[in-house]
Amino acid sequence: MVPFSFAGHDLLALGSGALFWPVRRAVLVADQPVIQAHHLLLPNVRPAAAPVLRTAADTLERQMIEEALRNSAGSQVRSAELLGTSERVLRYKLRKFGIDRRMFKRAAG
Repeated sequence: MVPFSFAGHDLLALGSGALFWPVRRAVLVADQPVIQAHHLLLPNVRPAAAPVLRTAADTLERQMIEEALRNSAGSQVRSAELLGTSERVLRYKLRKFGIDRRMFKRAAG
């Protein structure tokens, strides 16, 4: 993997382009300071297959939400912060994907 520097390390500079979500996901799931190719999980998307693209996007979005919930012990507030979205949008996505955030709470002790 070739090192690449973003001005100010700001993912928002990527806009909503094709690299935005894979890079954002990689930042959330990377267990080290350097993002590796396997962190990106770029799907093989056929250009003429909009439903396949939507499914791939939904799958990636769901994975990102679940990873944020894992990293925040099920906290909606912290998960929304990690994902760079509002709690309201996160609640909508949890309902959309049928994700129960309580499943990500760590046992106290």
